[in-house]
Amino acid sequence: TGFNSQGIQCSAGAGLAMAEWILEGHPRSFPTDFTACDVQRFYPKLSSNREWVEARACEGYGTAYGLHWPQEQFESGRGAHRTGPLQEELLRRGAVLGNGFGWERPLYFLTPEEMAAKAATHSPHVDHALPTPTGYGNDLRETEWFDAEARECRACREEAVVFDLSTFGKLRVTGEDALALLQRSCTANMNKPIGSVTYTCMLDESGGIVADFTVNRRGDQDFYIVTTTPQPYLVKDALRRNGRDLPQHQLQDVSEDLGVLALMGPNSPGILTQLTSTSVEDTDFPPFTMQTIEVAGVTLDALRVSFVGEIGWELHVPAERTLEVYRALHLAAEGAGLYLGDAGAHALLNSLRLEKQFVHFGHDISPKESPIMAGLRFACALKKKGGFVGSETIAAEAKDGPRGGVRLATVLMPTAPAVMWGHGGELVYKDGEMVGYLTSAGFSHTLGCPIGLAFLPFADKAIVPGVYEVEAATPNGRERFPASVSLKCAVDPEGTRMKARAGRAAAPAEDA
Repeated sequence: TGFNSQGIQCSAGAGLAMAEWILEGHPRSFPTDFTACDVQRFYPKLSSNREWVEARACEGYGTAYGLHWPQEQFESGRGAHRTGPLQEELLRRGAVLGNGFGWERPLYFLTPEEMAAKAATHSPHVDHALPTPTGYGNDLRETEWFDAEARECRACREEAVVFDLSTFGKLRVTGEDALALLQRSCTANMNKPIGSVTYTCMLDESGGIVADFTVNRRGDQDFYIVTTTPQPYLVKDALRRNGRDLPQHQLQDVSEDLGVLALMGPNSPGILTQLTSTSVEDTDFPPFTMQTIEVAGVTLDALRVSFVGEIGWELHVPAERTLEVYRALHLAAEGAGLYLGDAGAHALLNSLRLEKQFVHFGHDISPKESPIMAGLRFACALKKKGGFVGSETIAAEAKDGPRGGVRLATVLMPTAPAVMWGHGGELVYKDGEMVGYLTSAGFSHTLGCPIGLAFLPFADKAIVPGVYEVEAATPNGRERFPASVSLKCAVDPEGTRMKARAGRAAAPAEDA
């Protein structure tokens, strides 16, 4: 469908952006974020599938000028392309699915009663019986997933849940130049002990964030990257550009070879202990490490990391045995008298991670933001020998202050109604003047109020003080609600819950 009648006004800029993308890896001439236009947002096997392209193009063209709704999902070309190892099992458990990078993945889970009511509805766009979110088209205030999201968030904070994160991008980097390539490409220090798990950014030459992910060192020259669902091709492309003079390395995409079960919440150690002989105590299995262990008779890699801020493990399982481990977790919880629920992407991305001020690429960070702006200075090893791509810019910014004079902050709206939130893009005002917008927005079910993230004026190592408000559309028109802002996350800012032991020391700075 081309530019869908936008060619006259967009073609010149789009042409320049595409040329710079091809030649330099990113559109450097523009002040705006082009992430949503990156050709690598498409899964190659789908974008070369004529039937899928025709169906998706028709839906996109037909709805381009329609009214769009929060958390809207494409409904064409769904279901038959990339399905995780748990899809049928999760559908039986009430999963409602969304689509990303060709994958079907759980957004939230309905009760049996809610599922029965939902079965009576069916979208004319969906060419198969695939549960997908409905109820968008009548009211911005109402969502069918809010109650489900609340259940899942409370269970994660108070008991335990399991997220199916099998759609994550997963790469292996090996060969004699693997360490040198990652040291050059990653902001964090990759030369850490075998078994370590490190969060890092990857930057362009101007210091903008092109990706963020975790890296597990498995051997001297053997590394395992875990990134978000749509990022593996982007990460591979950047690594290839950075490694043109480092030929002794291999990149392998293992995204479809492994399932990922994220067992999270206070009950997770008690559940995992039922299924493994490996000690999961902090002293034996500390945060930010990986061990190959046996769970319910299945050998897998367990990573002690968390995107929700609770103690937990990502279990990276051979795809063909993921269902076996998933069922064993539920049986073990039941046998131990511990609650284990299922949870989806809405709870993870629109609530739990916002409470922890964990950024999400494409929403809070992009090539137009730097780690210093985003509060990720801890992930930048500025004293690393040889530096990294963009390190000179970041070193100057660390000294002089974040570019644009803004810094990512948590925004809470304690008096705003719950039904107004979860959209993003709401304007933020300071002393009556617009100073930013919510890059992400949702509802904190822990605190009982709307929550968001925003880049706000920053000076003297603090958010500039003032009277902050957030503007939102309401049945009465545009309204502004009082807001509190903070550089710290809203829930457990010391991070003790993720480490399971109150008072445990924070992770060391990357310069160490």
